[in-house]
Amino acid sequence: MTTPNKTPQQLADEHWAWLEGILLESMRMQMRLFNDAFIHGFKHGKEDKHVRTRPTKRQQRLDNTTT
Repeated sequence: MTTPNKTPQQLADEHWAWLEGILLESMRMQMRLFNDAFIHGFKHGKEDKHVRTRPTKRQQRLDNTTT
């Protein structure tokens, strides 16, 4: 319900203040999720760098064509 004593500009400003709070909190959550996922993936990359893996079939084909 709207208050009859408020102008449309005041109502818009109040609504924007409410919405801005929600948007900022959403951005904070997204930043946290991105940072956590990046750190998690980076740790996997460091672990995988030290593990020798078998070459894929594509890598084997490419190796065979260059020799």
